[in-house]
Amino acid sequence: MLTAPSQLVLRNLERLPAGDLLVVNPPADGLAHELAERGDIVPHLFTQDMADARALQAQRTPVEFAAVPAAGKSYAGALLFHPKEKALADFLLFLARSRLSAGGSLWLVGENKGGIRSTEKRLRDAGIAVDKLDSARHCQLVKVTPKSTGAAFALEDWLEVLEIEVGDTVLAVAALPGVFSAGRLDDGTALLLETFDAPISGRVLDMGCGAGLIGATLKRRNPGIDLEMVDSNAVAVVASEWTLRESGLAGKVHASDGFSAVNGSFDWIVSNPPFHDGIATDYHFTEKFIADARTMLKPGGRLRIVANAHLKYVPHIDRAFGNCRTIAENTRFRVYEAVRR
Repeated sequence: MLTAPSQLVLRNLERLPAGDLLVVNPPADGLAHELAERGDIVPHLFTQDMADARALQAQRTPVEFAAVPAAGKSYAGALLFHPKEKALADFLLFLARSRLSAGGSLWLVGENKGGIRSTEKRLRDAGIAVDKLDSARHCQLVKVTPKSTGAAFALEDWLEVLEIEVGDTVLAVAALPGVFSAGRLDDGTALLLETFDAPISGRVLDMGCGAGLIGATLKRRNPGIDLEMVDSNAVAVVASEWTLRESGLAGKVHASDGFSAVNGSFDWIVSNPPFHDGIATDYHFTEKFIADARTMLKPGGRLRIVANAHLKYVPHIDRAFGNCRTIAENTRFRVYEAVRR
């Protein structure tokens, strides 16, 4: 079933420009097939999320998964699905503009509660022409006419490297738009890292690594560990690679939708797992992650995660592992540990 933003696009399909169309971070809901059905549109789907890429591929829909689309090709138009983060929205708008051919148009669709109205206002305030084309089901579709197209775009221009203190550990952490824990030590991660008050060893996986703060901290404190960090977000993978490099640390970083691209078994799996999918709260990832984590641990291996205190993860952990204990907590977060026996 099409999402509400996709339905809004579909009912305005005749307005989209003919020719090559760059579709940025689309949902895996079948809209690509509808776009291709128009005949004179050639959709090129691009996503920064590996989970969406795998879902689209399962539908036999070609899609490019990367931090930025491949250079060297320009498009008659770009259709951008608006993210909830303001900084990421700006990042994607500049990215889409860089891939437009001369006179190309940029289309923006998203939910009102996701911030599209704020973006529309900021664009107008910057003197950029914005035409509101349609609104329905608490969503908007707008056409943006950039002052120029085809401008150079470099991921490095959006990078900010910040020094972050984690207890007595100082790290250079790479901040990029849309990446969790970019440029800051969030309270949940801080509580999780406080629990590592003794040395650890062996093979360690930082699942959903974001900017790489957890894995980099553990590597700095335990140089002998074999560190692997994964995230479904291609930009997060780049950020974590930069964090390790800027901090003078070694580790393997790559994209993975859950454990889909992870091999072997681990002594430790550590995570501050997400419980949001876009705007909505979604526990599915963490519940599946917990169930799968046991099979990825060596006998005696440990899973340690931090979660918002109100989330009911204990039954899921206990069901998967047969044990679960709370090793730290405050008014907002709890840190859980389970052992594969």
